[in-house]
Order: sequence, then C-alpha cells, then structure tokens
Amino acid sequence: MLLIRTITLALATFGDRQGVAKTLADAKPSVLVVVRAYGGRDRTALVRALAKTPFPTAICGDVGDGDFSPIFTKRASILMHSTDDSLPEAYGDSPHHRRWKVSLVVDLFGCLLAAQHRADVIVYVEDDVELLPRFTPYVQEFLASRGDVWWGTKQMSAMAFLIRSTTIRPLYDAVESHWMIDPVDWLIWGMHRNHPYIPKRFDTIVKHRPTHRSTRDAAH
Repeated sequence: MLLIRTITLALATFGDRQGVAKTLADAKPSVLVVVRAYGGRDRTALVRALAKTPFPTAICGDVGDGDFSPIFTKRASILMHSTDDSLPEAYGDSPHHRRWKVSLVVDLFGCLLAAQHRADVIVYVEDDVELLPRFTPYVQEFLASRGDVWWGTKQMSAMAFLIRSTTIRPLYDAVESHWMIDPVDWLIWGMHRNHPYIPKRFDTIVKHRPTHRSTRDAAH
C-alpha cells in the first residue's frame, strides 16, 4: 500500500513539474519599451502614442528625470570624457564626429544595461520619433521569433531597435572591447566583422520627429 502511494505521489509530482515546464515554455516573453529621453526635448506625444500600444513603457532619462538613468561602466565613463584627439581615425570620420559617435554608443548601452533586468525584450526608442503603424505588429513578430536583435529603421540609425535582454551584456562587452580601435556605432562595427548579433531584419516602425534642439543636441 505504501509503495502504491509513493508511486502515485511521484507521478503527481512529475506531472506538476511537466505542467510548470510546459507553462514556462509557452509563456510569452515580457517586453518593455524604453524611451531614451534627453533634457529639453518634449516627449509628450510619443508617450501618449505608446500608451495606446499593448506594451509597458519606461523612461530612461538623465539623473532625476524618468524611471531610471543609464548605467556607465568605468571604461565607458573614461570614453565619455575622452578628447577628440585621443580617438583613432576610422571610416574617414572627423575627430569630432568620432567623439560624437562614441558618446552615442556609450549612452545607448548605458540605457540598455540599466533596463536589461526589467523585461525579456527591450524595445529601445529615442524621444524624438513618431510611431508608425508597423510598430506594434513588428514588436509582436519579434516576440514570436527567435531573433536576438531587429532594427526599427532601414537606415544606419539607433532611433529604434528590439533586443533580447540576454543579448545586451555579451553585445556590450564585444563592442566595448573595440571602442578604442573602431570608435563607431556598433552596427557598422559589427557589419565589418559579421558579428552574430547584427540585426537580421530591418523595418521602418518609427520616423524622426523634428524637435526643439536642446543644448546637448546643439553641441553635436
């Protein structure tokens, strides 16, 4: 009798575990739209448009502005304060333009690092864009796919892209290790090296919205 009860309990436990495993396998990945907000730029219209989508939104702003701020590693902080002349030449860019690109890459990954534990998928958008009709369907297609990174524009621009949280850190580490060799945006860097995390799919889900230029923008 005891043996039968033991076997019955074991089968029930196994069944429960199988059920949990199936539930986890079938569960949809969580998603968070992260808006990179810069001081002095109005993001009201974008936030209002995002509220109409089925996805939660968080603001990655400067200190004291938004839900959280970028996280900068020690090396990233050094690069952010480097001079134009300290960056090697690459792809025919002027020293000032190289410096500008590095600051964008550092800032972008600072936001991703801060957001990586908040959801399974991060949809990154800059605050000076307008959503296009393809935005929601494209995000849903990405959630149903096995892709690591999809681009949200068809240009070399980081206005919008989708990335899995598990991809953020290895991609950041790979890019950071090459900043002083090729101080350019990570998409161009990766294309020159056929990096595995380079986006395999491009679509236009946002467009640039002309906006008031803040002091930060004017400096670029």
